[in-house]
Amino acid sequence: MDHVVQSLSSDMECSSEEFIATLLHGKPEHQHLDVLTDLLTKTSEIDERVASSISAAWHWICQKDLWSTRYESLSDYRKAIGYTETVRPIVQRHKKSELAKRSSIQTIFRYWRVPFDEALPIETRPLAWSKHLLSLTACLSKHRNHSESLLLLEKSMKNRPERGRTRNRLVASDVQRALESLGIPQTRLAKRGSRSPRISSSSAQNTGTDHATESDCSPSTNQSTLSSLHDTPSQSQSPSGVSPTQRLQLHKDSNEWQWCGCIPVCLPLIALITTPQARFDTKLLLALVIWAYKISWGSFCSEHLMRLARLIPTEGPLDRSRADIIQKLEAFCCSQGSYLSMSDHISTSTPNLCSNTELLCRYTGSADAWWRWQRDGYIHIPGFFSYMEELGVFERVQTYLDRSGTKEDTNPAINRVAIQQCYRMISQVVQRDPAYYAVLAACRPDQNRKLIYRPPQYQRSTVPQCDDVGLSISIDHTKSLMQGEGTSDIQSTIILPTCETAQKIRLVPVFHRKFNSWLQSPLGMKYGDGYKVFGKAHDIAVQPGDLVICLPHILRWPMTFSSNFLSLSQIGLDNRLSRHLEEKNESYGTNNYDRVLEQPEPQFHTAKRTAHEWNSTKKDLTEDSWCSASSAIGQAIEGRLDWDSDRAREEMNYVLGSNEATAVEFVAKSRAQLTRQFHRLCDSIGQGSEVNSDCGMSSYEERDDAPEPFQGLNEHFETPVSFVDPLTSISPTWNTPSLDDMIADLDPTFSRQHLSFDLP
Repeated sequence: MDHVVQSLSSDMECSSEEFIATLLHGKPEHQHLDVLTDLLTKTSEIDERVASSISAAWHWICQKDLWSTRYESLSDYRKAIGYTETVRPIVQRHKKSELAKRSSIQTIFRYWRVPFDEALPIETRPLAWSKHLLSLTACLSKHRNHSESLLLLEKSMKNRPERGRTRNRLVASDVQRALESLGIPQTRLAKRGSRSPRISSSSAQNTGTDHATESDCSPSTNQSTLSSLHDTPSQSQSPSGVSPTQRLQLHKDSNEWQWCGCIPVCLPLIALITTPQARFDTKLLLALVIWAYKISWGSFCSEHLMRLARLIPTEGPLDRSRADIIQKLEAFCCSQGSYLSMSDHISTSTPNLCSNTELLCRYTGSADAWWRWQRDGYIHIPGFFSYMEELGVFERVQTYLDRSGTKEDTNPAINRVAIQQCYRMISQVVQRDPAYYAVLAACRPDQNRKLIYRPPQYQRSTVPQCDDVGLSISIDHTKSLMQGEGTSDIQSTIILPTCETAQKIRLVPVFHRKFNSWLQSPLGMKYGDGYKVFGKAHDIAVQPGDLVICLPHILRWPMTFSSNFLSLSQIGLDNRLSRHLEEKNESYGTNNYDRVLEQPEPQFHTAKRTAHEWNSTKKDLTEDSWCSASSAIGQAIEGRLDWDSDRAREEMNYVLGSNEATAVEFVAKSRAQLTRQFHRLCDSIGQGSEVNSDCGMSSYEERDDAPEPFQGLNEHFETPVSFVDPLTSISPTWNTPSLDDMIADLDPTFSRQHLSFDLP
């Protein structure tokens, strides 16, 4: 494959026919079919390798400042090469591919408990894992355990066509044959981008796995594929097999339902709705809908949801879309006085919570994230907030950034204010992200789940020299760290969009173990030869959407943490501390952000005082519109809701619990709601609404005439292609993006549904 890539890149001027002739030159005629077949079957790998090379070339140019030899700015160079039209789509596609690969790696580890690169015998282990191969292997891991999968793959490799028997390395077709032997002729993960109808393979018949109740959806690209499945009754329409706007047709023959892919979950409902002349009073219907909600809408096929909805008296049409059906079911509960957060029906007692290892694996897509966190005291999570890029958040900010200094920038002052407002709104999205909260909760050494953010002035405010080193907190608080106070307060750095594509931060791993000796050494705040004593510094290349978290006593270079980095810290609250903090501190103005930053810093040892100061300081900057777009977790961590409330405890159980599907769906809905709010506020800025320090939210009214180039963006971000991967993203990673694989297991219409958690 490498020589094919090299030929493609070196012979740009030759025609396609000349390229094929060169490829076959010198080879016997009886081998021509094998050579061209190999090219056809490895198209995706070739495309992936080319995209990887282009992405690496672009980042090399940025990191080494190679553009500076001929151009005055990176922006000029980007315009000269047509970056937006030519390079950027490929770089973005490569980034999505890497996120999907990380999601598949996460899935393999989650089910096999073995790192993907150690899962196969060394003699059959691929030299390079493509996205396609990883996605197929991840699908196999969900249906068979590790030892059974090895036997299936070994058998599949022996059943290769004659032309492929000379190779001893695993290839994607080997895994595909193994899946077909299980009755899974296609896999959704292998064709994630397909929008065609999907079919389901009932994993309930896989009795050799602990995950027998899961159904795996797979895209079907033509009618012949569907015909080939006629003899496999277990493969019928799945919950994710219907477009959210497609009209649903109800089967007249109830016997056809027995082969539904969701039959293990739907069995109680099937038994009731197929009973002849069964009577359903309002109380029973309400109980059925609540039960279906607790299972999750995404676990049900559309026909069963349709049948349940038909039991509810209505004047509307019966052939509704799936999204309309779900909205009708939720509206029915609301009309009966039972809102679908269902705090009265869902137990808020402590569920089976995931271990820290499992939580970090779920939300970061890395199987060894917990091990690296414990070893180094920091962890870099690429693309953790990539869903903002997929849902257009970063694109809007980049639009303002690209406009700066150009002829389109007719009012530079307003444009600068708009950029700052976008940064602040992204900060609101980040702080209310339940997946981000889960990562913080998993990494805190004290395991405190009740958190509240510290005010911005807690961060180091002085600008050091280039060789100065320091901590993520102000110098005044280093003594508190020595006394063991605040050592669990995770320091987060979120990289926001900027004109620079590639950036680096510098820190010293494992320094938290040498913190006390450093304070007592004569090195002071200059690093110098400190690496001989405290270890070598590491440079970390970061991009917009990345998350870097570290312990508060990790040594770093503040100069490398530029202005477009969002720095956050939090404290753990005492279990006895009530979180209903609604008192208004009159000493702070409602629109004077600078004045707020000048207020005294909170003390480590006074958790109650810190919480009150933080809430009073931020109350007027945290608008009610953000509160209405937030989950209970987002409100509690901002100090606007008691952590002991039913809603907060319920959602905490969602994101930290062992029910991965519930966690994925909840995070995805919450993220979609937050990004929707961001775009609404950006629309108000774009329409010339009042722009003030509280992000211009108070005067916003919802509009349908969103300005270009974001017309119709609501439809885009309601189908989050980026984190349809685990918890991710549909795309992973949630995802997420770092959550790619997990959300894809759910109904892809989930984000079009009405939010099911209670909002004030």
